[in-house]
Amino acid sequence: LNAGLHYDKIPYNNTSKLSPRLGISYNLNPITLINLAFGQYYQTPFYWMLLNPKNIENSGSPLGNSHTDQMIIGIERYLAQDTKVTLEYYEKKYYNTPVYRAALTDSLFDRNLGFDDIGEGFSNGLELFIQKKYSNNWYLTFSYSNSISKAKDPRNDKTGYYSRTYDYGQVLTCIGGYKVRFREYDWYKKYKNYKLFRLLSIIPFMPSDILEISFRFKYLGGRPYTLRYYAPTYRRWAYDDNWNTERYGYYNRLDIMILRRFNFKRINITTY
Repeated sequence: LNAGLHYDKIPYNNTSKLSPRLGISYNLNPITLINLAFGQYYQTPFYWMLLNPKNIENSGSPLGNSHTDQMIIGIERYLAQDTKVTLEYYEKKYYNTPVYRAALTDSLFDRNLGFDDIGEGFSNGLELFIQKKYSNNWYLTFSYSNSISKAKDPRNDKTGYYSRTYDYGQVLTCIGGYKVRFREYDWYKKYKNYKLFRLLSIIPFMPSDILEISFRFKYLGGRPYTLRYYAPTYRRWAYDDNWNTERYGYYNRLDIMILRRFNFKRINITTY
């Protein structure tokens, strides 16, 4: 059982908050652990938001600290001495987040109005994490999350929630590699003394003291965005009245790296 308190004191916006944290872990057996955590977290707005003079001018007071109520439940299990799996579910509720005051009006010429701390929202999701530490020449890290993150529409004539900009839905990352220590082999020690070694060593796939081949794969679901339209009357672009109803296509990327290390008497060389 872990219990704690966190105290925030920000003189500029008269914030003085005491937030509790509680964590419980229970061993079902030597290789399985159940975790449960609750907490309240306060955060000061970005300074370019907090120090905007229009905040006080329009509302009479500076922005307050936003805060979240969080709950996490998860399970950890060792599949082997070098491999651990973690599965977690979380829920977060957001309060007093900064809202761009100009977004609350219909005018196209009201950008310089500052911010207000009336934002609310929530997010929840499931996360899977698998880690195999380096052993038997290879390692692997796999993480996957499926989540929803929405904010309450702060406009007076609107109800319901809209997707936050960072609501990607699904996110996957996989990193792995294989490492061979050729310097431990007798045949390589002899090969390294030949002059031919210096010529052939520039080839990326040739053996080295330590040769590592690794990869990184990243996948992101489509990011939400708000449609824009051209207002001919004002000769400028404006945003649609419904926020973040569209999504970009998904993004993925694969990187492959060959890394080689050479150890000489006076210098060490790393190439990739």
